[in-house]
Amino acid sequence: MLRASRIGIVTRSLPTIVAPNATVVVTITPSTNLSTSPAWGVDETIPAGFMFINTTASWHTTTDGVNRFTQMGSSAFTYTLTAPALAGNYTFNGTFVDGDRNKGTVVGSETIRVGVSVVDIYKDPVTNKVEKAGAINALNDYLFNNLISRDDAIAVLNAYLFGV
Repeated sequence: MLRASRIGIVTRSLPTIVAPNATVVVTITPSTNLSTSPAWGVDETIPAGFMFINTTASWHTTTDGVNRFTQMGSSAFTYTLTAPALAGNYTFNGTFVDGDRNKGTVVGSETIRVGVSVVDIYKDPVTNKVEKAGAINALNDYLFNNLISRDDAIAVLNAYLFGV
């Protein structure tokens, strides 16, 4: 008997901005149409500099720098990391395999910004200054994403406008 292939998605959520050495919790959630019987898995490439602490997944292994998480049933799981001490943008990526062996890409937040101060987070890594794109990102993170405070947004805009 042939089974109908039904592929869902797996989403990743993580903070977009953290301080150096901060604890970071990443949540991996299967969609309702993902086949999770008997188990499903995710292979995540965690950026260099992050240190793995623990996971709530049923199983976890690391091979050649790839973290494989296997989860029994349909519940989400988390894994916890320590952010690097070095400021910068770090990208996560991953793939999943569901219980029917369908494969896909883990979607959701992929880049996390690590910075000593909020101004450092929005600096261009080449010029080490807040450029127009950084100022726009800060405004969006204040006005629409609720990620930084009004005072932090003003600090970034001042760094862009006046070089302070």
